Amino acid sequence: MDEAHANSICYCGIMAALWTYWSNDNLGRGFFGCQNYGDRRYCCFFAWFDNP
Repeated sequence: MDEAHANSICYCGIMAALWTYWSNDNLGRGFFGCQNYGDRRYCCFFAWFDNP
């Protein structure tokens, strides 16, 4: 894991969640995103878990 993202904080000020991307372009690739995804409080934070 990239040390820069080991403790990623989203724009809401909370710890970002580690998600897995399932589209054909990035199948199985990890990324950090807001824990409030799918909620109206979602802040749109996004950062790849690793480099491509």
